[in-house]
Amino acid sequence: KSYQVAATKYQQVFGDPDNGFIRPEYGLSHGYNFEFHWGLFKNRRSAKQIAAGFGISDSTRPYDTSLYFHLEFPMLGWLQLFGSYMVFDADSIKTAFTDTSSMVIMGGLRLQILPFLFINAHYAHTFRVLATPGSEIHLGNDRILDSAGKASAIFPQDDLYEPVHTFMVELEFGWELKHKSKKDKTSKKDK
Repeated sequence: KSYQVAATKYQQVFGDPDNGFIRPEYGLSHGYNFEFHWGLFKNRRSAKQIAAGFGISDSTRPYDTSLYFHLEFPMLGWLQLFGSYMVFDADSIKTAFTDTSSMVIMGGLRLQILPFLFINAHYAHTFRVLATPGSEIHLGNDRILDSAGKASAIFPQDDLYEPVHTFMVELEFGWELKHKSKKDKTSKKDK
């Protein structure tokens, strides 16, 4: 039998009392969501020069503020960069910039050394579940039992995730295929 680690989106919104997920009662709430995306392309959609994005959402419910920033800079060709900053379920707009407990950062670069040789480097600040392999975690839900028939010892006030920093560097061999536009495709008759 499998055991549930976290509530599904449906269970979070509508509740699922049979499985121990009670719908939170906040009453009527109001909120907003704003997103902005911009990109600069050279001649065709596949020739992106730079792109940026920003999004923010908030409501009158507690811990319902999220935001993100994203930037891509592939313009140089031999050096391509990207970065993202995201915050989920912050208490307010103010704490979204100061509280790192729900912050995710990702960034990377791709450097072309030779026409067939690239170095890729990626950094991420994300989260992983604190459980050890083979253990069962339930979010303090006493209706879901573990394989021994006991309720979980981990309760909602305990941290279920820990922040982790990862950095990866890889060497890539290969050739990029160039997309030819209609202007580039000329027949011998046209020459």
